[in-house]
Amino acid sequence: MIRFSIRELMLLTALVAVCGAWWVDRRTHASEWKFYATCLEKLLISDGFEILRDKDWVRATRISPSMTAQGSSNTAFAEPSSAHATAAKPAPPRR
Repeated sequence: MIRFSIRELMLLTALVAVCGAWWVDRRTHASEWKFYATCLEKLLISDGFEILRDKDWVRATRISPSMTAQGSSNTAFAEPSSAHATAAKPAPPRR
C-alpha cells in the first residue's frame, strides 16, 4: 500500500487546481476570440467584403467598391471637413 504525506496530497491538490483553472481560462479565451472573429466577419460582409477561407488563412476582398454600399464604416472614405482641415498640426513626437 502506498502512503502519502499531507504535504504531498496538498501539492497534488494545488497542481490539479492550477491545471483546471488554466484549462477553464484557455477555453474561455477561445470562445471570446471566436465571438470577436464572427462579429468582425459580419461587419466586413455588411461593408461589401467577401470572406475567402482556406485551411491556413482567411482573406477579405472588397466586392462592392462603391461608397454608397450599405455598411457601418463607409465614413472612412469621406473627405475631411473644413474644420478638420484647418485644425492645428499635432505636436512632434518626444525624443
